[in-house]
Amino acid sequence: MVHINKKKKEVSSETKNETFTSISTTQEQNNNIVSSSYDNNDEVRSTTATEIFDSIQNDNTSCDNQAITTQSFATNNPKSTKKSLNLGMWNWEAHTWNTSPKQFIAKIKSKGINQIYLQLEIENKTIKYIDQLNQLLDIAYKNRIKIIAIEGSPDMVIDSGLKNAIERNKIIKQFCSMRKNKPSLAGIQYDIEPYILDEYNQDANHIWKLWINAIKMLSQSWGDKIEVVIPFWLLYIDNGEQTVKSIKSYTSKYIIMAYRTNYTQIYNISAEWLTWGDKNEQKIIIALENGLIEDEVDKFNISSRINDKIEKFAFNDNNVILPNKDNSIGDNEVHTYSSHLSPRTANNEISFMGDEKRLFETVRLLQNDLTQWRSFDGIALHGLDL
Repeated sequence: MVHINKKKKEVSSETKNETFTSISTTQEQNNNIVSSSYDNNDEVRSTTATEIFDSIQNDNTSCDNQAITTQSFATNNPKSTKKSLNLGMWNWEAHTWNTSPKQFIAKIKSKGINQIYLQLEIENKTIKYIDQLNQLLDIAYKNRIKIIAIEGSPDMVIDSGLKNAIERNKIIKQFCSMRKNKPSLAGIQYDIEPYILDEYNQDANHIWKLWINAIKMLSQSWGDKIEVVIPFWLLYIDNGEQTVKSIKSYTSKYIIMAYRTNYTQIYNISAEWLTWGDKNEQKIIIALENGLIEDEVDKFNISSRINDKIEKFAFNDNNVILPNKDNSIGDNEVHTYSSHLSPRTANNEISFMGDEKRLFETVRLLQNDLTQWRSFDGIALHGLDL
């Protein structure tokens, strides 16, 4: 979901036409790409906190020791037992709100959205449209809508990209401190997607280690836990669960990109992650795609053996090339998988392609089915029409 010029990559899965039927028996582009001085000559290596923080001085140091002022709502009905659905959406385009924050919030509210993941445009170390942003926060608060800053680029795992990400983190943190006693941002979220990097195919484990380091340092810079966007298949690749666990201390919520349109597949993916969330006492948000996406992108590789679980809940099709267990497979062997938009997977198997009626029907069913897990913290939607 990172909005970069490269097309996104994900594991393929076949989807067939389905009838929306609840499974549970329980009732209930970014025109502001994170700029980076990263180029092909940058070394793909871990950057230490000392190296980064020593290099960021002067303008940003004034906010280091300031507490973050974040937005929260008081409940008017503490005796209510039914948990309302947290329904979030990503918004990467400033033009959707900077001309009329009031109209933007009205449109968001009409869709039932109560959380907005908003990318802020930062130029010359200054947040653009600051007056409109202040208005937006005030209006959103009156309408009981939370706004969370969203940041993301694969380059954030590279030293120069991470340095830039921390600089932006500090600018946003300073803005929050200036909103003391006023409605402010409710947090910050990171959608890094390091598997888009070319280097991922050469050494996936190393790239995930860099990702863990980036999450740690961004959380430390923020001074609190952060929300993290994750592809659903991460839990099932080699060392994947350990990778997911490695960021627990720095993560307030895991946003799982369960980008499928077949309800059974969405449910199975969600169930696996929510079970993990219950076990590890972590909040889980399930994300769905609604954007207009293309059918084809390049293939990508996942190294070594895939956990057996990956075969039994979301990949029951012939489009995914899984390792043959009967063959001898070396630990370093690379297995090629179709990306989520490859010729083997139609775009409407990944995205609802603007069909909001079908999308929100799926949301309704998920709300009914997923509340049986304690870790379920809501649904996030990408690509809503504004």
